[in-house]
Amino acid sequence: MANTTTSVPQNTDIPSGVGRRFGIVAAQWHHEIVDALLHGAMTTLREAGVRDQDVIIVRCPGSFEIPVCAVTLARTSNTFHRPLLTPS
Repeated sequence: MANTTTSVPQNTDIPSGVGRRFGIVAAQWHHEIVDALLHGAMTTLREAGVRDQDVIIVRCPGSFEIPVCAVTLARTSNTFHRPLLTPS
């Protein structure tokens, strides 16, 4: 039988993110859904000790552009400057 519980499982074993840098690529399309997911990701990163300045968020028009934006972000991450995309 399928589980009908709608509660979100709580992960109490979050690894430390101190001293690490993260990049998040998120679509602008369906912003209500994507913004909620982005908020959850940022909350989890903060709980792991990641500083806001160690996270770069790139917004792209839609899901079709996410792979291109992710590759561009990965290629520019060694300098950690904002790539020439639509930044958040």
